[in-house]
Amino acid sequence: MANDGGRRIRAVRIACDLLGALDGRGRAGVTELATALGHSKSTVYSHLQTLDDAGYVTREGTAYRLSYRHIGIAERVRERIPGIGAARDALDELTAATGEVALFAAEEDGRVVYLHRVTDGPGEELLPRQAEAWPVNLYETGEQNPDVLPTVGSDAPMHCTAAGKALLARMDRTRVEAVLDRHGLDRRTHNTVVDRGTLFEELEATDRRGYALEHEENVPGMRSVGVTVVADDRLVGAVSLLGPINRLQDGRISNELHGALLDCAETIAGAVD
Repeated sequence: MANDGGRRIRAVRIACDLLGALDGRGRAGVTELATALGHSKSTVYSHLQTLDDAGYVTREGTAYRLSYRHIGIAERVRERIPGIGAARDALDELTAATGEVALFAAEEDGRVVYLHRVTDGPGEELLPRQAEAWPVNLYETGEQNPDVLPTVGSDAPMHCTAAGKALLARMDRTRVEAVLDRHGLDRRTHNTVVDRGTLFEELEATDRRGYALEHEENVPGMRSVGVTVVADDRLVGAVSLLGPINRLQDGRISNELHGALLDCAETIAGAVD
């Protein structure tokens, strides 16, 4: 979330951290959560009890999990996304036409958040096999292990994803600088752009050709191409295609995929109120 320098409430921060920890773990007890978050067991227990009373977590024996209440919250948030209804159908058609993984994303707090995903084609089938062959040394550190496919609700850096670059290319330089000041240019693979000057050159190239490219910058062996969704001069989000590098080659991108992406983006934009 954005940090405006205002007053913060520690108890709320702890509660949010507990919800995040349970989201990542599924189920966990007081001791595990206290160790993971660096708080006393009594602090964690009191916060969990409060969240339980409010209906946001549920106790099962000695462990806690997120309550089913979050399903309803997530669905309501999702249905309020501009153009999401049209995006579902448009991405189905995009994947059917191209055979690649199709994604609809938007910028939030300087990160790319994936709002919808369609995976049903040869591109999807190749990704797990491609992942098995990735050498660890393609990553900057062995600790990084990004998911093969983005999941709905997951986020990613803007500077090393096609959707993110497409969105950055539509922003003024001051706003882009603010994103980079906040999040930096972390290296995900050896191909990741970590120099601001180089990134701005790429954004200018993106603006000229009309689509953004990412080549093994986020996950080794994979490439993505994306365009923005703009409705009445409002930057709504971006649509992108993701697949193995042997399928997303330059000629196919410029001759086939670019046009398909533009059609998809236009359909979504036309449904935005």
